[in-house]
Amino acid sequence: MATNYNVVIERFLPTVAEYMLLEMTEEQRNSVLDAYIISAATEFNSACLHDLENRDEENRCFMEDLSDEEIEILVDMMRVAWLKHKLYDSEKLRNGMSTKDYTVFSPANLLAELRDTYNNACESATNRLMNYTYTHNIGKIARLRKNGDSLFRY
Repeated sequence: MATNYNVVIERFLPTVAEYMLLEMTEEQRNSVLDAYIISAATEFNSACLHDLENRDEENRCFMEDLSDEEIEILVDMMRVAWLKHKLYDSEKLRNGMSTKDYTVFSPANLLAELRDTYNNACESATNRLMNYTYTHNIGKIARLRKNGDSLFRY
């Protein structure tokens, strides 16, 4: 009973256009993508029904079987981390160039588009995470209301 990182990576790769990954050795690619998996698992762990900190780094796997839904949430969060890295790289490029050079170099305003894509990916990941959390905790929420407890503490 385990979910190998490669299962997550196979779902992640078609969602991004990163040709640099194709030029890397498998070991280099795994090193880069495993870091994104760990980042995504850290973000998702508090809401996940499984303990995503229970991993075998040597064999590159989560020790529990993750559902397709949980894998897709990890992929969404990996994409956010990947886009964040791209956004920061673009910001560094912009800061290193004069305004004139940057405008000539990027007529389509790549940075603004990247920012929009990043924000959309964040929103999508957040929505999927909220749906997962609500769906898998509906019993707890119903019990709170049935017992007259408030969902919110003021």
